[in-house]
Amino acid sequence: MRRSTFAPYETPGPDKKKMWMLAGAALVVVALAFGVGRTTATAPTQENTTQADTEQTTSTAQEETLDVQGLAWREHGGITLPFSAEHGPLEDDQGWVRGFTRTESGAVLAALHIFFQGDRSADLPEQVIRTSLEEQWTGEHTEERIAAMDRLGFEPNPDRGSLEPHGYLVHEYSESGAVIELAVNAHTEQGDGSPTTSGMLVTLLWADGDWRRLVPESDMDHVRLLDAEEMITHGFTEFAHE
Repeated sequence: MRRSTFAPYETPGPDKKKMWMLAGAALVVVALAFGVGRTTATAPTQENTTQADTEQTTSTAQEETLDVQGLAWREHGGITLPFSAEHGPLEDDQGWVRGFTRTESGAVLAALHIFFQGDRSADLPEQVIRTSLEEQWTGEHTEERIAAMDRLGFEPNPDRGSLEPHGYLVHEYSESGAVIELAVNAHTEQGDGSPTTSGMLVTLLWADGDWRRLVPESDMDHVRLLDAEEMITHGFTEFAHE
């Protein structure tokens, strides 16, 4: 089911020049979330979305959107994240959360939790992070990405608390795959004090009864800067925080 017209970030256009000029600001979200430096970035690739497209089938489920008013917000791994009693996460195994419904709402919540939980700098026990990586990541780049985390080590980043999920955009959804763009605010001391909002593309596949993240070669290839006007233009749904 196509939810929006999706163009890979490398596609040139009048707004893309501005986007890449300001990309350094957007990368703060990835740096805080994953504790990585900008030197790991590589040339943009379409692999992430291409693989997801080949996996997708036409969804027979009724189209629905996440009830942003009915979410419970609580701290998990150093970041305040939304939880839904209906769509997930429905299981918590000593800090490893999982169990999302095979719906658009479940995919949105899975994208958020898997993205932030599978993070070497998350404020979670190392074994919980490793379990998330092993059970909730998939794709040809999984082993090398985990190996890179092993080399860097697993240490909580106290600055993760400056990140705040702001909204989301469903680019693609079917019962077998989804492409979700997460809008995340980073509250920093730079500039005028206003948060920097970055869009992070997350591709999911349905496997073994739950959503898994199709891991790209580099997260930095899938991040862009967003402003309020762009979020409205592109049709992002904003979360309703308590």
